[in-house]
Amino acid sequence: MLLKELQKWTPAGHPHSASLESAIAKVGKIATFINEETRAQENASLLLQFQHQIQQMPDDVVLFQPHRRLVRHGLLRLVKQEGTTVVNQLPLGQSYMCVLCNDILVYATADWNYRGSLKLQDAKLNVDGLLVELVKEKTASRRAQMSLRLECPSAEEATRWAHSLRESIKAANELGLQDEKRRAFNSAAFVR
Repeated sequence: MLLKELQKWTPAGHPHSASLESAIAKVGKIATFINEETRAQENASLLLQFQHQIQQMPDDVVLFQPHRRLVRHGLLRLVKQEGTTVVNQLPLGQSYMCVLCNDILVYATADWNYRGSLKLQDAKLNVDGLLVELVKEKTASRRAQMSLRLECPSAEEATRWAHSLRESIKAANELGLQDEKRRAFNSAAFVR
């Protein structure tokens, strides 16, 4: 801020004018970097907190991973569930704490008991008013279609969740492609 104030009072033709402008740009980049790193640390801290807070989570569902980042979390009401990985069948109409990451959605009861998860790679999103629905089609490795329909508390929240889910599905698909390329490279290197 002081540099900008100094720049405001420095004439355009002053010998230090260019240096001052360069310094302001560098300080701005440093501030942006610090802010992004702070957000990343807060994100990792929240993921770790959720990892410890959610009870009875299966060993194969690990929230705190190097590639994973928290996107959004909040209470959503379950309207429909079919073919998802669950501890037991969930009662419809109840609210669940949903933790959305860049590649997975984990949901738990309001008192943090794990109830299920849905990997977002190849998922499709349907939005209808306050409802957001994730669908994964039946494939050779998946015997049945999986679907999870959740009701948001308001239209604004539905818009936010829909946007976050779209971005997370895109990120999950990109992570999946990176994994496929890495596996192909490793298997080709192993064959040599």
